This record gives sequence, structure tokens and C-alpha cells, in this order.
Amino acid sequence: MSSKPVLHARIGAPGARRSQGFTLVELMVAVALSLVIMLGLVSIMDTVGVVNRTQNGMARLQENGRFAMQRIARDLRAASMQHCSTFNVAASILPPGGGTYQDKGRSPISHFDASAANYRLGPTGQTANYFLSTSFMMFGSECGASTCVPAVNLANRGSDRFSAALPAMGTANGSRGRGADVLTLRTLLGEGARVTNVTGFVAGDGAPVQIDMNAAQLTALGFLGTEDAALVTDCSNAEIARITTVDADTIQFAGNFGGDGDDMMARPDLLGDARVFNLQRDLVTVTYYLRLKTDPNDASRRISSLVRRTKSGAGNTATTQELVEGVERLDFLYGVEDNLGRTSYLTATEVDALTAAECPPVPWDLAAPQVQPVEAACGWRAVKSVEVLMLMNTVADVTVSGDEEFRYSFLNNGNANVTGAYENPYTLGTLRNGLAPGRMLRREMRMLVSLRGYNY
Repeated sequence: MSSKPVLHARIGAPGARRSQGFTLVELMVAVALSLVIMLGLVSIMDTVGVVNRTQNGMARLQENGRFAMQRIARDLRAASMQHCSTFNVAASILPPGGGTYQDKGRSPISHFDASAANYRLGPTGQTANYFLSTSFMMFGSECGASTCVPAVNLANRGSDRFSAALPAMGTANGSRGRGADVLTLRTLLGEGARVTNVTGFVAGDGAPVQIDMNAAQLTALGFLGTEDAALVTDCSNAEIARITTVDADTIQFAGNFGGDGDDMMARPDLLGDARVFNLQRDLVTVTYYLRLKTDPNDASRRISSLVRRTKSGAGNTATTQELVEGVERLDFLYGVEDNLGRTSYLTATEVDALTAAECPPVPWDLAAPQVQPVEAACGWRAVKSVEVLMLMNTVADVTVSGDEEFRYSFLNNGNANVTGAYENPYTLGTLRNGLAPGRMLRREMRMLVSLRGYNY
């Protein structure tokens, strides 16, 4: 019996497969390549994030600046306006009996001393009828790190009577921004009630005024009685007097100077859309300033916002509205026309320092001995345009470092930037408003607004 040989395979014989892993060198090379790729991806993502934050910040800066400028421009164009006219003067009329045209004051003649806190209409201490100058319709202050010139809420300049005290300057939450100007404007709003007749003269009080008994108009007037002042205007002439009551369809006057004799409240031209307004409620006061607040996203830092405060109504109540964040600086330059017809752009301090010899004259019929013009400072009457300058920032930190240079019309020390120099926030250390510069981008916004109420 034959037996078959048994075949044995040899280990390691040619053709047999071997199984092995990566060498240490190969692993190190793979890890290094992975790290390089990951670092590149992280760098790209970080760059994309910075670019995205920068673009969002710049878009927010641009939109905030545009909105703030438009809102200020609206109020500036409405400054000193009244029903179909302005509070300014120089309206040409033909006097009774014909003859040559003469200049007539559009600005109202006041028949009482509006010194009581509930009136807040103009200068105090008057003893006879007076022309209410438009210097009480606009008032500005140029502010530094600690003081403003002229002072905010300066006595008998309009600001103290137009609004309660503004917040003090500082760096705390709710403080008024340091180095930012303040501007207060007044304008007449509402439709009033149509004057239908001026009845017989009452000695010492003038002629009672009959009004349209339209329910909606009477509601709009909202007269309360002896605590109110009425303005009667026919688009050319205007008068202010204290009233006693609204009896049926007639407004009665009492407690006035009566120095005009039977001419008081007898001037309105009924063919000229004569109307009567509740002056305390319809004469609205608007004040612009910067206010600091705590960043809602970071309690350790402050941000600066543009604030618009309005005051009107019974009791002269105030409403404060934050318009936009990121307004770091606020400055105003006033285009003033002097007595020679030259226009210069001045700061609030320079406007307030102008003398009567430098201001344009009032029309001849408003001078003594007829009706004395009373004004706080004639320079404010001579303002015909206002240039608004704002330094905007992105509110949030959007750059890698804080050395993004910027250029503004005024340097950080408050001086005019006559050479157009750039400033580095990192070098400055502390900004004019007292805050740290942060890593924000900044841009200047400028706008020139002509006042519609200027007609000298």
C-alpha cells in the first residue's frame, strides 16, 4: 500500500502576503499635515468672522449716522416755525390807507410777563409789551471736558425756561457725554382753532377772540383756563396773551399789560387764515445731547448715544428718546449773518458773544418807542444755517487692535482740526468723552441745514 507524501508550506515562502501598519515617521508626517490644514481652516474662519463683524459694524455705523442726521435736520428746518409763517421778522405789508410797503414783525408781541414756571415762554421781569425775539427759539452750548459756554440751563436765556436741568457731564451710566455740544430748538406744532371774529374791546384786556366751535379743534386746543397762554396769528402778525376762560365760543383775556389799548387782539386779519393756539402745549421744545449708558452686552463698559428730549404740554413735561447708539462726538457750527450781510460759521460760544452792533437790525417798527425787542443774545437771532458734525463708531469692538486711525473736524483736545490730521485711538488712550477707545472703527458725518424760519 502506497502512501502519498504530505506537503508542508514554509513560512515566509515567496508569494505569501504580509500585514503591517504605518511607521512612526509616516504617522508624524500625517499629523503635521493635519495640523497645518486645521490651522489654515481656523485662520480662514477667524478672518471671515473679523470681516463679517467689520462689515456689520460699518453698516450699523452708516445707518445710525444717516438716521441721526435726518432726524436733526427735520427739527432744524422746523425751528422758529409757526402757523404758515415763522417767528422771525421782516414781512412786508401795505399799511392802512395805502402808501409804501413796510416791514412788519412776524415774531409775536407778548402782552404779559411770562416769568411764572408754568409759562416758560420767554424773558422774565417785563413790565410792558415786548417783541419775543427768535433768540428764545434756538440756544446752543459748546462743551468741553467739564464746562459748557454758554452754560447749559443758563438763567433767562431760554434753556432754563425751555427744559429742566440736563444731566451733568461725566462717565457714569446716565451722564451727559463730555465734550459734546448741546442744542435746544422750539417750534409751534398743531393746527389750532380758526378765528371767526374779534369782538368788542375790553379795557385793559383787549378784544375777546371768537373761535370756530369745531369739537375736534377745541379738543386739540385743550385750554385749561387761567394757567394758559394763547397765541393768535394770521400768518403775518402774532400776539401772545394770558387767557381767563373759554366761554362758549369766545376766548377771554385777563391779567395782561394792555399797553396797546384797544389794538390788543384786534390785529388778526380774518381773511388770512387767522388761528389761535394753546401756546404752552403747542410750542414744543427739542434738545439734542449725548448720553452715556451701560453696554447691554458688556456691563463693564459704557457706550455713547444720541438723545432727543422733547418738552410740551401742561406742566411742561419731558420725554427723553434715545435715537441711535455709537455717536461719540457731537458738534454744531452756526452760520450767522452779520450786519453787513456776511455769513460766518461760529461755535455756540462765539455766537453768544456777538454784540448788537454785529447782529442784523430788527425792522424799524419794532424799535422803541413802539414795542421793545427783548432778546437773550442777538447772535442766536442771526443764525441762518447750522452745520452738524458727528463722530460715529461701530459700538462693538470689531477690529483686532485699537490702532485704527480716524479723522474728525475737531481734535481730541477740542481744537479745530485745521490740518486734517488723523488721530490714533490707541495713542490717545482716553477719548474726549472720557471713555476708553476700544477696538472700534470711526467715521465723521457732516450735514449743512438751512433754517426755513430765517427770513431777515
